[in-house]
Amino acid sequence: MDFGPRAGKASHTAAGERRVCPRCRSKALALQRRHVSPARLGEPLTTEYYECEACDAAWQYSPAQERWKPVST
Repeated sequence: MDFGPRAGKASHTAAGERRVCPRCRSKALALQRRHVSPARLGEPLTTEYYECEACDAAWQYSPAQERWKPVST
């Protein structure tokens, strides 16, 4: 299940800022970690991993594509 881009969304999240969960729509997504691919592999890609404190869902977010993907736990 992919969720497409939303207009007007920032491509980065400040520390401590919460995002809206694509599943339960509550503002309870907390950033767990951020991964940036090494430059030697080409253009650096950033992937962020979030967990929802309301519905216990885990999500992977790609700022470059503005896509959310569920993560199996």
